[in-house]
Amino acid sequence: MPGLSEIVASLYGAWRLARFDARGLASFTTTLAGFWRSFFAAVIVAPLYALSLMMPLDDTAGVPRGFGFALVEIVAYVVSWVAYPVAAEWLSRRLRCRDRLIAYLTAYNWSTVIQHAMIASIIIATGAELISLQAAQLIWLVATSYLLAYVWFIARTALAIPPFVAAAFVAVDLLLSYAIGSVAATIEATLIHAANVQ
Repeated sequence: MPGLSEIVASLYGAWRLARFDARGLASFTTTLAGFWRSFFAAVIVAPLYALSLMMPLDDTAGVPRGFGFALVEIVAYVVSWVAYPVAAEWLSRRLRCRDRLIAYLTAYNWSTVIQHAMIASIIIATGAELISLQAAQLIWLVATSYLLAYVWFIARTALAIPPFVAAAFVAVDLLLSYAIGSVAATIEATLIHAANVQ
């Protein structure tokens, strides 16, 4: 587990990268130990992720969600944190940028806190009726575009690779997220159908 000073420094680095400031990379501990400690970001993100599940910005709001749903989402959450680093390691070998992978994944992991904080702020504003659902969906589209640019910038900067190569990392990230989400949604739909049949 990282110390408080490392957590603060890492979040500051992620915030600077969110402003497209490459100097934010200097705030991370980019050793192998620092890489493993960066997975503590999953602990910070977990409550924000749970919030997004409880208050979705779509027509799934109000759908009954029991223990089975929670278990599926917990497994999907853990798998998502493992799957992308594995895929990125494979891709980095193919694209010959493996030497900077630890720095990249460390920055990427900590950046998820910024990403989910942004998502949570939209959800909270919608739940508090500060903005309408329609406005929230529009804001979400804009936020999604920004977040894609954010993770692309992290890949391009941390791995020191050309723009189109950085886009490959973003594409793999998106494909994995979609695949994991689709499998989880299919299982959840099956659980809901089984509950309705009983």
